[in-house]
This record gives sequence, structure tokens and C-alpha cells, in this order.
Amino acid sequence: MDEKSVRYSKCGEITTKRSGKKSTFQTSTTENGPPLRRSPRLNEKAKPSQAVVAAKKNAKMRQVSKKVPDIVIKDIYQTAREAKDMVRKQTGIIYDRHMTEHKCIWDPNYPECPERFTRVLERCEALGLISRCLFLEAREATENEILMQHSVEQVKILKATSECRDEEFLEELSSRYDAIYFHPRTYKLSLLSAGSAIELTDAVCMGKVQNGMAVVRPPGHHAMKSEYCGYCFFNNVALAATHALTHCGVSRILIVDWDVHHGQATQQMFYCDPR
Repeated sequence: MDEKSVRYSKCGEITTKRSGKKSTFQTSTTENGPPLRRSPRLNEKAKPSQAVVAAKKNAKMRQVSKKVPDIVIKDIYQTAREAKDMVRKQTGIIYDRHMTEHKCIWDPNYPECPERFTRVLERCEALGLISRCLFLEAREATENEILMQHSVEQVKILKATSECRDEEFLEELSSRYDAIYFHPRTYKLSLLSAGSAIELTDAVCMGKVQNGMAVVRPPGHHAMKSEYCGYCFFNNVALAATHALTHCGVSRILIVDWDVHHGQATQQMFYCDPR
């Protein structure tokens, strides 16, 4: 073996002036070279970082939690307890015959006509249903209530048509939208329609009535946040539902839209709302 490649180790001690403590060190050297210091820590096993340990632990816990199914315990007496001291109340009904004033001036055969409203009331009266209900007074929605689901611009445009007698202007404005006509009374009656739906919702939530029906027009389920559509100006159902969620302590609502056409506006307004 070449003598110049021979290495040997030597242990020694060193004392620092500041601490006065002795430290053990180990050096390696060659026959013709200066000694090389080797730290004792190089011989210790490397320890994993705390972050790595925590990550592995969390991953293991997630795997275990996936295997354990959720256990749901249903209280079979919950409904009975909640029904205690409850008394069945009347069914509410709300409408206003002024809603027949909304009609198309330039086309008397337009499909959305006052008869759609009056026919419902006539049938209810023939069956004796109205006399069995508690009549609620219709009211106009406030502008703040409308703005819960509609834009300021949408309110502004409709408000500008209020009591307008310029038939040519109303017809031209109507042509900008899908299946829409404006009447001088449309703005006020749209407020009345939305306000009546909110009023009925309040009566149900506050326990004044057991349930109820709002016979109103103009209709609302095609009215989007910033656009009129399909005979609709303000979304009555969406506004009533939003009012219940915001002011009546309701946590969840089911909206059943029963119509020949899809109520796309109502869907859009609640599409990302888990309530």
C-alpha cells in the first residue's frame, strides 16, 4: 500500500476561553497533510423533520376515517315533541283584483292576459274555497325588498314606464326583451305581486296561517336578476324565499316550480345557495 495514502484517526480535547469547557473532537490526517476535523454529529443517524412526521400522521388518520362510516341516530319522537301544543290554523289567501289592469295594449290576444288571473279566482269561488280561507291584505313590495334579488337598473327601467301613455314607446321597449309587454300599470302591479308573495310568506312563518296561496300577476319565475323575460318582471317566489331565509329564521326551503316552462331565473338565483 502506498504510504502517502495511509490515514489514521486521533482524538483530542480543546478548551475555549469563553466557556472554559472542554470539547472532544476527532481528526483524520495523512502522513503528508494537515489534520482534518470530523464532527461527532456526522456519525449520528439523521432524524426526520417534525413537519414530515405530522404529514404522515395526518395521511394515516385520513385513511382510517374513510373506512369508518358515519353513524346517524334518528329520534323517532322528534316530530311528536315538536307537534306538542300546536293548533291547526287556517289557510291564507292573498290577491288584489287590480291585477287585471296589467294587459297588452297593442295585442288583445296576447297569451298573458287578465283572464289567467280571474279564471283562478272564479274556480276557487265556485268550489267554496275562498270562504274557507283567511283573506290577507295585498301590499306593494318595497324597493329594498326587490333589490334582494334584482339589480337597481332593472327597477329603474320598469319604474320609468309607470303611468306612461306613450304606446309606441312601450311597444318599442317591450321588443327588446323575450315575451314581454309593458303597460302603464305594470310597475305598480309588479310591486303588488311581489309584495303579496312576501306578505303571505310572513304570515306562514309567523304562525298567522298554516299555509296559503298567493293568486298574483304579473308572474315571476322567468324574471332574472338583470333582465325581464317570459311575462315576468320581478321574481315573486325568489323574493319571498329570500325574505324567509333572511328575516324569518328559516334555514332551508324547497321550491317546486310546476309549469309548462322551466323557471330558469329561479334556478339561477338559488343555484349556488345550499339552503
